[in-house]
Amino acid sequence: MRNILLALFFFTLLLPGCGAGVRNVPYIRPLPKVSEVPFTGRADPILRLEAVARYGENTISHYGSAFVTKYKGKTIIVTALHVVSGGEVFKFYTEDRKYVEVTYSRVIGLPPLDSAVFFVKSISADIKPLQAAKMYLGDDCKTIGFSDNKEKEVNVGKVLSKATSTTADVNCGMSGGPVITRGNVVGIISSKVIRSHDETKSLVASLFDVFDVLDRERTK
Repeated sequence: MRNILLALFFFTLLLPGCGAGVRNVPYIRPLPKVSEVPFTGRADPILRLEAVARYGENTISHYGSAFVTKYKGKTIIVTALHVVSGGEVFKFYTEDRKYVEVTYSRVIGLPPLDSAVFFVKSISADIKPLQAAKMYLGDDCKTIGFSDNKEKEVNVGKVLSKATSTTADVNCGMSGGPVITRGNVVGIISSKVIRSHDETKSLVASLFDVFDVLDRERTK
């Protein structure tokens, strides 16, 4: 029975679109203090992300990727919503696994785009945010993330299908990582990979689509 419950829990975490509407996600709580020593040196804006959930007296960790960028002049961290769904503690790490302490005012989940945005109050490491840009059909692109929470993986391809997919491969653990064109971040890696006729199509969300939804939320 326990194995069945664990399997159902992980299946729920992997479902894109968990939650309802664009708002402060009620099951995502502020980051509590952790025992690790915060890293204060220079770090890459692409980070490892660990989402920790309680299971009875135990905890379960779900791993993904995230990145630092700017929205309306404010520092944000963007990831995939299914990476953080159900999590209670969120921990960020550099490529070489140094702990980056992040405090934030709120997290907004965008289910239709399988995206989540942390509005950052402070971050311990010295990180230069990625510059945001629009995604265009046919652009050469890279998908970057931490496959299976191991080494950073970089795959190349082209933007397809009205900027909602790419030919660049993605693997487990890369969800929430950036899609890069011309050195700028244009999208967020989702969890789905569709393979047909020996061609890989990885689903992504446009970062400017995320910004558009946040803009509409601000005007409500």
